[in-house]
Amino acid sequence: MVCALLQAREIEDRRHLDTYNDILDEEKELMLLWNSFVQRNRIYADSFVRYACKQFTQVNCEWLAKTPERRRCFLLHLLNLSDFALVDGETISGCLRMVRATAATSIATAADSVWWLATGER
Repeated sequence: MVCALLQAREIEDRRHLDTYNDILDEEKELMLLWNSFVQRNRIYADSFVRYACKQFTQVNCEWLAKTPERRRCFLLHLLNLSDFALVDGETISGCLRMVRATAATSIATAADSVWWLATGER
């Protein structure tokens, strides 16, 4: 029952966001991920938002690190939360550090793969 309600909310969120033409697809996807995360992991007080951001980053780090546009959208989301005093600079730095580390690892792995394919050596 609860799962069906969450899925219905996610579908409604997607429909609602699809009505906006001035929002990038990456922004829409981030909003959907965040809304889904918040619905599944209740945030009962403002002081829990920073922990939720860290957990969200850990869960979605690979998705966030995939493109610079996603990282930019995530940074803007964190800055928006900061404007409302829900997260501090330390939280933002920690989340971005996780995403940067994942992106760097992905780039290094891709470079190793390209080198291996080009040379045939391991």
